[in-house]
Amino acid sequence: MYAFKTLSLAFLLLVANVQAGKITYTCYNKTGGIKKDGLLEQKAGGTIPDDQVQVVEDGMKTWSHGKYTASVNKRTKILVVKCVEKVENKDLATAANNEQQQLVNSHIKKTKRDDGDDLDVNVDDLEVDDLEDDDEDDVEYVF
Repeated sequence: MYAFKTLSLAFLLLVANVQAGKITYTCYNKTGGIKKDGLLEQKAGGTIPDDQVQVVEDGMKTWSHGKYTASVNKRTKILVVKCVEKVENKDLATAANNEQQQLVNSHIKKTKRDDGDDLDVNVDDLEVDDLEDDDEDDVEYVF
């Protein structure tokens, strides 16, 4: 009995631990830091589906027209999206990190939607019940 419980717990932990890759967005701010000599601005992006990590890594440079790149850190296995060029201040670095995240979100959703089971519905094929004036379904509000 204990073996079954242990096996079940191990399976649940394994399932819960799979299917998500961590992602972070970075951009170098030339004037950041205490000495104003530059600082890497980072934004934690949470997780994305494991099957989308390679999609982001391969597509980021194209999606951003060369402004950003993406690569997986070999040690931490975190997907890092970063600016190709250093920016002048914190506001520009923050805006770049937000733009990186928007690009990832829009392309992941698009890819997942394109690769998933599509529901192709033709409007002409839909049947609509002919509804006549049916006062029984009217809602009355009392104030």
